[in-house]
Amino acid sequence: MNHTLIRAEYDMNGIVVYANMNFLEILGYENNSDIEGQHFSKFIDNKDLPRYEAMWTELIHGGKHHKVDMRHLTKEGKDVWVMSTYACLRDENGDPVKISFIGIDITERRKQDLAYESQINALNNALLKAELSSDGEFVSKNKLFESLFEYDEEQYKSLTIFDFLAAENKDSFIIDWREILEGRPYKSRQKLVTGSGEYKWFQVNYSSTFNLYGELDKVILLATDITEQKRIEEDAHKKAEELKKQEKELRHNIEEMKSIQEKMTANQEKLTLSEKQLKEQVAIVEQEKYKTAQILEGCVEGIISFREDGTVEMYNKAAEDILGFPRSEIIDKNITDFIGLSIVETTNDVEIIYNGPEKIKLNNAKNEIMVKNASGEEVSVLITLNEVITGEEYNFTAFVQNIEVELF
Repeated sequence: MNHTLIRAEYDMNGIVVYANMNFLEILGYENNSDIEGQHFSKFIDNKDLPRYEAMWTELIHGGKHHKVDMRHLTKEGKDVWVMSTYACLRDENGDPVKISFIGIDITERRKQDLAYESQINALNNALLKAELSSDGEFVSKNKLFESLFEYDEEQYKSLTIFDFLAAENKDSFIIDWREILEGRPYKSRQKLVTGSGEYKWFQVNYSSTFNLYGELDKVILLATDITEQKRIEEDAHKKAEELKKQEKELRHNIEEMKSIQEKMTANQEKLTLSEKQLKEQVAIVEQEKYKTAQILEGCVEGIISFREDGTVEMYNKAAEDILGFPRSEIIDKNITDFIGLSIVETTNDVEIIYNGPEKIKLNNAKNEIMVKNASGEEVSVLITLNEVITGEEYNFTAFVQNIEVELF
């Protein structure tokens, strides 16, 4: 026993009268002379003394033996955990004469237990957890689970996990449940109903545990409430669909604009030097311009028209909403003053260049660029730039669409 166990004996006053080598080595002493005559309190942390003294008082009065995991202090003040048995030894008359202490060093196991307890506590504080039987009945659940689902303890006795599922998901999950019971982990999103009848979305993880004989012990459910995340995703999807719809309308407006511009060009070619015909054609052109202006003004997309020298001629309400600059500050000003563009004249063309991290030619193309609004904030926009060439004169129309979707 001296080779395998920690062993010591105390007199009735708590003074060490004997200790084996295991006791000495584990507590960091070299000889019996280092500890003989010492009181037991030398080896016990002050925080644990009240509990130890209560046990000691019971022992010296002939009480039954005690089995307890007790923390001891080494010579250097370090913690050693010992699975301890304390027993009262009696003389031939049955009177208590000394206290016997036998123990096993469980320090490493105790550290592992504390680490596991910390992990479990952290898990219980972060995730919803429930333990289920093979029939889906609730064996246990943590406070987060109980708080969120709002059922009382009596209700849980008659509920299974299948009662929490949305009706449209029950049949498919029953099939998944069979595979979970066979040991296949299941990870997915589930819509579950609370005690108040409210449906919430969860990221769930089901896994089975088995005993030493390979028999199912229980199914552990870990879950995270992702209801708000799901709502944000659905909102983002709706906004994406709205953007697609606006893009379709934009393409339609571009085609209509091209048709109007073609009509205007054809009308201009038909003009004669006749003053009467000229006035008639001027009237037609003015009507077409007015119609064009009305169409542009009513578009949900921002529209900016400018000449080849950059002078802005058209700036509709939607553009004003996107960029934040009032119309009075933009009309007849140069577009390069408020959008990071350069106008480059080449031998055969006039190029509109976006001065971003990478220079992009915007002519007759659709691109995503960053612009600064009136507040100095950078805004991501989709810009479609069309050019119209009349004789040697270039005119440009930019269709601007705000594509930022705020996810939080």
